[in-house]
Amino acid sequence: MFNTAYRHILFSDLPEPIRYYKFRHCVEWYCWLTRQKFHETYLRLGEKYGFDSERKPDRLQIVKAVNYLKDEREAFLEKLHEFQATRREQKVKGRRVPSKKQIEELYSPDWI
Repeated sequence: MFNTAYRHILFSDLPEPIRYYKFRHCVEWYCWLTRQKFHETYLRLGEKYGFDSERKPDRLQIVKAVNYLKDEREAFLEKLHEFQATRREQKVKGRRVPSKKQIEELYSPDWI
């Protein structure tokens, strides 16, 4: 879903309101994946690219913010793949359930 909305933002001639909707959709899917808060993520991107909940981003701000978000998402996915590899090794050794500490480390936002 993230990738579809991302492509719509970058590679289509959608009107600004639809492009903004797709951007918010990307933020939503990113937050669902990483367990981050939507409003906090939106405001963090807004601080970096010059928009907030009062002033909607323009097309250039949306493109910059969604590219930055995509890079963060890729960093998290890499971290997730490393976690999965570690979990496979642990399962072979008989540890079937990850510890609470492992889950907290996975979702701590060090990829930002």
